[in-house]
Amino acid sequence: MVKKYKILIIIIIFAGVVFFAGKLLTRKKLYLKDEEGIIKVKRGDVLFSVNMLATIKPLNVVEIKSKATGEIIKMPVAKGDFMEEGALVAEIENAVIRSAAAKVGGELNAAKARFEKIKTEVEVEKERNQKFLKAAEDNLEVRKLELKNAIEREKIKEAYRKDNVATESELIKQEVDFKLTINDLQKKISELSKRKPVPTKELALLKLNLESAESEYGLVLNYLELIKNPIVKEKVDVEKFGIKQAELELAKAEEKINAQKAREKDVIAAGSEVSKKQEAFKIAEENLKATMVTAPIAGTILQKNFEKGQKISSEMLFSSAGAVVATMADISKVYINAKINNNDLADLKEGKQLKITADIFPENNFTGLVTKIMPEEAPVKNTKTSEITVEIANPDKLLKPDMNLLFKVIVKEAHNVLFVPNNVIQNVDNKKKVFVLWDGKPIPCEVKTGLSNMDFTEIMLGLDEGEIISKPERQK
Repeated sequence: MVKKYKILIIIIIFAGVVFFAGKLLTRKKLYLKDEEGIIKVKRGDVLFSVNMLATIKPLNVVEIKSKATGEIIKMPVAKGDFMEEGALVAEIENAVIRSAAAKVGGELNAAKARFEKIKTEVEVEKERNQKFLKAAEDNLEVRKLELKNAIEREKIKEAYRKDNVATESELIKQEVDFKLTINDLQKKISELSKRKPVPTKELALLKLNLESAESEYGLVLNYLELIKNPIVKEKVDVEKFGIKQAELELAKAEEKINAQKAREKDVIAAGSEVSKKQEAFKIAEENLKATMVTAPIAGTILQKNFEKGQKISSEMLFSSAGAVVATMADISKVYINAKINNNDLADLKEGKQLKITADIFPENNFTGLVTKIMPEEAPVKNTKTSEITVEIANPDKLLKPDMNLLFKVIVKEAHNVLFVPNNVIQNVDNKKKVFVLWDGKPIPCEVKTGLSNMDFTEIMLGLDEGEIISKPERQK
C-alpha cells in the first residue's frame, strides 16, 4: 500500500514538472515570437539638429599684388595650392632693375668713401689747428710775461742807479749777513715751538723778524742780479717785438680755425650726399624686392590672374597699389551664411558655439560659432526665416572655398539620458504614454518627456533603463 502511494506521488510530481515545463516553453515561445515587436528603454545622448545648405566662404581673403612691371618668368602655384607665408608666388624678370640697383649701390659706396675721407681729413686738421692755436696763445702769454719782467727789471735798474744803494761788495756782505740772520731766526723759532707751553708772543715776534729779513734778503739778491747781469733798454724792445710776432702767429691760428669751419660744412655736404644715395639705394632695393612676389600670409590660392610668360604693364599697377597677381585666403577658419527657421532661433544666439558635421565628411566634427543673426526676412509660404552667419574652425582645411555642402548643426543636446523612439509615445487622454510589456502584455505607462529630435525623445520620468516597451503595431 505504501509502495502504491509512493508511485502515485512520483507520478503527480512528474506531471507537475511536465505542466510547468510546458508553461515555461509556452512563455519562451511567446517572447521569441514577439521579439521583433519589443523595444528596450536605453540611456545615451539625444541631439537636436537642423540642416543648413550653404556655400563655404573664406574668412580672411588677401590679394597678392605686384608693384613691379615686366614678364613673369616663374609662377609655381596653382589654384587650391597651400602656401606658407613668404613662399614664392611669382618672379618677374629683373635684369634692368638689378642693373640699376647695382649702379646705385656703387654710387652709395663711393659717396660713403668720400664722406669718410673728408671727415678724417677734417678731424686731423681740426686737431692740428687746435694744437697750433693753443701753442700761439701760450707763446703770446709767455711773451707778455717776459715783457712785464723786462719792464720791472728796467725800473729796478733805474732806481738802483738813482739811489746808488750799495756797491757789489757791500751787497755780498749784506747777503751773507741776511743768510745768517735768517738761519738764526729759523733755529730760534724751531726751539720755541718745542717748548711746553709755547711762548706765543715771543714766537710771533720772531716770525715777524724772519719775514722782514727774508724780504730784505730778496732785495739784496735783486740788486746783485742787476749788477751781475745789467738789463738794457733794448731787451724791452726785443720783448715787445716778440709780442707782435706772437700776435701774428695767433691770428694765423685763428684763420685756420675759421677755415676749419668751412671744411666742416664739406663734411655735412658729403654726409647729405650719402643720405641721398642711401634713399635711392633703398628705393632700388624695394624695386628689386618687388620682382619677387611672395605670399603675405599662410593660406590657399583661390585665384590666379596671370600665368608664366605674361607681362605686367604699368597700366595694370593702378597707381601705387599694384597689380593683383593672385588671391589667397587663410582657410583655417571659414564661414557660411544660411537661412534658418525662426522656430529654431530660440536656441541660436550670437556667440553660441555649435557642433557641426558636413554631408561629405560624416566622420569629421567641426566647431562653429554664431557671429551674426540678421533680422527676420519676409515669410515664404508662411514660413519665417532669418539668415545667420557661422564661423567654422577648419584646422585640417577639409572645407574648401565655394563648396556647396549640407551641414548638420547641433543646436540642443541632452547627455546620458533615457530615451525611446518617437513612434512608441502615444497621446492618451491628453497624456503622453508608452506601453510597457508586463508578463507579455502591453501596459500603458504615463511619461514626462524632454528633448526630441527626428528619431528619439528624452524620457525624464516614468521609465527605467532596460524596461521593455512594445511598438505601436504590437499594442493592439
